[in-house]
Amino acid sequence: PVARAGSASDIKDKLEATQELRNTNIQVNKENGKNILSGAVHTHKEKFLAGSVARSVEGSGIVVNQLVVK
Repeated sequence: PVARAGSASDIKDKLEATQELRNTNIQVNKENGKNILSGAVHTHKEKFLAGSVARSVEGSGIVVNQLVVK
């Protein structure tokens, strides 16, 4: 089956393709129609970037950024 636009896997693919986020461990889960980002990043800049990248995915809808800066 083809995933709908803005699926968690679309967002994960785009995050993994983002050079600045290569060495991070970000999970994307769909919960109650929202895309939840979880895991750890190294800087606040990476956290902000990950949220921006996720929201830039067509049809991503509501993105909740729960990333932890470590």
